[in-house]
Amino acid sequence: MEGLARLARLEHARRKRIAAKFSKAHARMYSTDSKEYQSGMRHAATLLNQAERQEAVARYRTNDNPYDLSG
Repeated sequence: MEGLARLARLEHARRKRIAAKFSKAHARMYSTDSKEYQSGMRHAATLLNQAERQEAVARYRTNDNPYDLSG
């Protein structure tokens, strides 16, 4: 019985360590002043700008160009 109690304690400690690691990572990702959060937001803004730029180029190449005053 002693061995089972020891195993249970070890397993509980292992699970607590894993949970603490994940909660720290979660706190880093979602606190707005962290480097991870800010670099993620910069990356999202870059992707959004790229998509808007591609959409504008596609619109310019088709007849759907709002800036084309020749027509």
